[in-house]
Amino acid sequence: MINKEVAVLEFGSSKITVTVGSRDVNNTFNIRAKGEAPYEGFADGNFLSPENLKSSINTALTLAEKNLQTKIKNLYIGVPGEFSYSICKNGSLTFKKKTRITEKLIDSVYTVADDFSKNSDYTIISVTPVYFTLDDNRRFTNSLGLVTKQLSVNASYVLAENRFINTVNKLLSELKLEGVYYLSEPLCTALNVLDTENRERYAILIDCGFTTTTVCLIKGEGLLLLNSFSLGGGYITSDLAECLNLTFDQAESLKRKVILSLNASESDIYEAAISATSTKPISTKTTNEIVSARVEMIGKTILKCLASAEYKYPDYIPINITGGGISYIKGIKDFLSKLTGREICIVSPEDPDLSKPDYSSFVGLLDMALKQNEYASKGFLQNIFSKHNR
Repeated sequence: MINKEVAVLEFGSSKITVTVGSRDVNNTFNIRAKGEAPYEGFADGNFLSPENLKSSINTALTLAEKNLQTKIKNLYIGVPGEFSYSICKNGSLTFKKKTRITEKLIDSVYTVADDFSKNSDYTIISVTPVYFTLDDNRRFTNSLGLVTKQLSVNASYVLAENRFINTVNKLLSELKLEGVYYLSEPLCTALNVLDTENRERYAILIDCGFTTTTVCLIKGEGLLLLNSFSLGGGYITSDLAECLNLTFDQAESLKRKVILSLNASESDIYEAAISATSTKPISTKTTNEIVSARVEMIGKTILKCLASAEYKYPDYIPINITGGGISYIKGIKDFLSKLTGREICIVSPEDPDLSKPDYSSFVGLLDMALKQNEYASKGFLQNIFSKHNR
């Protein structure tokens, strides 16, 4: 019998989090336990302090198990965008007569499109459909149960770097876990925070965290574009700290007060918290100029990533922003809308108790892990994510 509870590990920008949860009523989530541990994060596809990684993972797992009051046996690992890439491939199957499409046939058409067997540097961690095409040229995101003489697929494959997988497997080897499963964090996030209707017509999702930003173009259930770069909300905080002679915590507090839409005069000030009992006046105009410069850099890099897409997508579709990096900055939507020429939407999970942009990644991972756990009982798991048993 499949356990209805799963544990997921997320490599955030500044902390590692292990969350244990299950599905609750109305498709909400019951968070049973959580463990967090700070770490130095990653940049440009590398962990900044790999020697501290094992300790942080163990701490997060131990805290989660302590709260859960039992040992975690299986663990789902979110692979960040900086350690993965996506590519689309076409595959097709022809049948002798009209045939009803089953999960087994869908797995088979994915296999036809898969030509990654000679790639020793990467492992497929997800295969999802951009669309299926039937013998009458009709397109569907979900072909299960349909009848056709030919089934074609445009499939999106997400591949994780083996050096990431090997590093994590080695660090987890002493824990005697029964199973370790790898999921694409950007894909899980996109499928959770963007509804089906939006994804059917193309959708753009920007997950901006503390030190890294991931840019995705999505259609159907597939990633057409997956790019990441090392810029995020933490860079804004560092700029404020350096330029205004503040500590990092003081600068982070000041950032939360910024209103980018203000047409500030020389006399306008923000009150920066210096301690629990004292504040320091900081020029609103100077602060906004510092924040605007870095946000503009992030926005221009996002546009550069989107320009690299091989697919033509409508000019009218909005840019969806999630993650805790810039989502909370007041006036950010208007600022980025002027910069990009697109409507900006801030998106987050639908669960009322978890509806915050900085929760999007772990909720997306939890949602997908629960679905995969359910799929496992039906026996059609192998082409959806990668499993590494010990």
